Amino acid sequence: MHNNGNHNCRVCGYWDEDAPWGEDGKNPTYFFCNCCGVEHGYGDFNPAAAKKWREKWIANGAKWYKEETRPSNWDLQDQLKNVPPEFL
Repeated sequence: MHNNGNHNCRVCGYWDEDAPWGEDGKNPTYFFCNCCGVEHGYGDFNPAAAKKWREKWIANGAKWYKEETRPSNWDLQDQLKNVPPEFL
């Protein structure tokens, strides 16, 4: 897993080549996370929203939004360690 700050999903910690909230962390892309399916700028606009999305996603089995992008060695708990601390 990568941990490059602004490249990690605020909900699930998934690392994306395109920073979900821009390199400055202030300009959402409105793209969907390949892992948890959150729309960056909508479901993760503040810590409470990100936590709510995360809880619902995990309760529903932590299914991948784009299963074809799921790494074969994926580990949920390991990935969650990459959630930006202010969004836990």
